Amino acid sequence: MRLAPVPLFYFRSPVEAVGYAGRSATLTHGDVIARDACRYYAALIVAAIHGESKEKLLSNGFYSNHRDWFGSKNLHPEILQVAQGSYKRPHGYDDGIRGKGYIVSALEAALWAFYYDDDSFGKGVLAAIQLGDDTDTTAAIYGQLAGACYGYQKIPESWRRQLYADRLITSIGHWLHFLGKQQPNTQQQLQKVAVKYPVLTTNSQSQNRQLNVATSSRNGIQSNTSAPGYMGYSLYPSPSYAASTQVFRQSNPHGIYNSVNIGHNSDWNQPSVDSLPALDLPRHQGTLKSSGYYMPANYSSKRPYY
Repeated sequence: MRLAPVPLFYFRSPVEAVGYAGRSATLTHGDVIARDACRYYAALIVAAIHGESKEKLLSNGFYSNHRDWFGSKNLHPEILQVAQGSYKRPHGYDDGIRGKGYIVSALEAALWAFYYDDDSFGKGVLAAIQLGDDTDTTAAIYGQLAGACYGYQKIPESWRRQLYADRLITSIGHWLHFLGKQQPNTQQQLQKVAVKYPVLTTNSQSQNRQLNVATSSRNGIQSNTSAPGYMGYSLYPSPSYAASTQVFRQSNPHGIYNSVNIGHNSDWNQPSVDSLPALDLPRHQGTLKSSGYYMPANYSSKRPYY
């Protein structure tokens, strides 16, 4: 339910979008089924961003038609069954569709809502919620794909007006997509940390920290001190990311949001030093802001009541 920013950023490189979506799932879900559900769903979102029709997205042959996006790892059989149309049950709840927290059930429920929503974002969200059980998860999963397919304007305006910090959220969405468009339309160079000196689990916390710093130095990682109160390490970005903040401010097409300090190296803050080498996730220097909830300079927290 949180994977959409990954394919939104890497949409010009489907292989990376699918790969990093799977890795992002492993931050909290170690099961291969969860990883492959995210890989499959990221592929759907990328295809939607590229303008593929809803019919093609929901085709039982979508996975086989985009097999090269998934690299050498095949989808888990349970996720493959979903990709081949297990959610296409016209009676929904009566046919066994359940919006439960279990990943396969949640994925089926979200895709069922998308399949039978009559191309209406509002109808699809309500259908996902009316399944009951874990309603927010089902609706969030549905909304990521439906939003990519239908577009922002198809979200009911009355819903958008009542969304807290709607302009900030919209700005972040534009920012992610704008940065994604700057990436080359080829396989991007992956930045990986080669762990030559693994940290043993039997070491004390202080020993782990010292060993991790030494390992980071050998692997060319620089300490990130841009966020007071946080400890982290980051790799220097590849040339494809090395565009200046000033360039973004001059060319940002999104008007009133160009005062947001997006920074040329912004990316995830990694709270755990020990977990970075194992995940192989891309890291860059800098953050949007180092403390608190950052709002654009022209964003007003005073909002009318609806």
